[in-house]
Amino acid sequence: TQTRIATIDTYGVIFIMASAYYLLKFLQHEPAHQRWKPDYRSLLWGGLWFSVGVASKWIVIYAGAGLAAMFVWQVSRQYAVVRQYPHSLSAYSSWLLQTVLLGTLGFVVLPVIVMCLAYWPHLHVTQLGLGEVWKSQLDMWDYHSKIQDSHPYSSQWYEWPLMLKPIWYYVSGQWFIEGKASGVVAFGNPLTWYLGSLAFLVALTVSVWLTVKKKLSIGLGFIVISGLAQYLPWALIPRKLVFIYHFFASVPFIILALVWGLKSIEDRWRAQFVAVRALSWVMVVLAGVLFALYYPLISGFIVSREWSDWLRQLPPLSF
Repeated sequence: TQTRIATIDTYGVIFIMASAYYLLKFLQHEPAHQRWKPDYRSLLWGGLWFSVGVASKWIVIYAGAGLAAMFVWQVSRQYAVVRQYPHSLSAYSSWLLQTVLLGTLGFVVLPVIVMCLAYWPHLHVTQLGLGEVWKSQLDMWDYHSKIQDSHPYSSQWYEWPLMLKPIWYYVSGQWFIEGKASGVVAFGNPLTWYLGSLAFLVALTVSVWLTVKKKLSIGLGFIVISGLAQYLPWALIPRKLVFIYHFFASVPFIILALVWGLKSIEDRWRAQFVAVRALSWVMVVLAGVLFALYYPLISGFIVSREWSDWLRQLPPLSF
């Protein structure tokens, strides 16, 4: 729904996924097999997407915490390699220095430059200096940290995975076409949202256990770190007037967690149960059916009032 009504969150989520993709590529890069050459491409492209995202909306800064965690993880992974092959210490030190410099350029310097460029039209018209860029950030922080307003559709971060409070953006009134109804509601596909949230909890639990065992895979670690980076800040920020659409940036990672869960089930049971091989396709079909079912109330499509009222009895709208 956020994408269909063209909110700026859409751009932020796209840039979050793009920067996360390149950090995943950075994690998958094994410099010991590449003569300890730094992964310039992943760090600079990841930094560019992160920079454009930060200039679009602050939620991308949350992703930065996850990107930093993955950066540190990669450095520590490669140090573990060097401990096994001490003769590579000099090459590792050179790789580390270049990688840190690239990371600083891509994820610290470049975001500042892009942010200033984004403000350039405003600065040009108002004839204000670069100090206005910093002042604007402080003003936004001041507003969001002190906001005390309430709203009937506001919800807390721990309610979002359960979709307890979908947002009705539009509901046709009593003067609408007789016997017809129309509405636009912000909520997720129940199948991917509920099962994805559950899969993410499982992934988080498994990742903790595998970390203790020192067997955490890059793919699972990437999903958990990225998902937590987008979700946990909402439990910590001072702003309390928040809505379910703030979960939007976490949705790609709960979907990835669901994919991980389905693949794990298939890898474990496909030999014993033939039906398991079709599980992923069953999920895709069911998600499509639910999308078609709820489409009238996420698109504003005009339907009979009876059909609209029936849909409102289904979860999550019935909550």
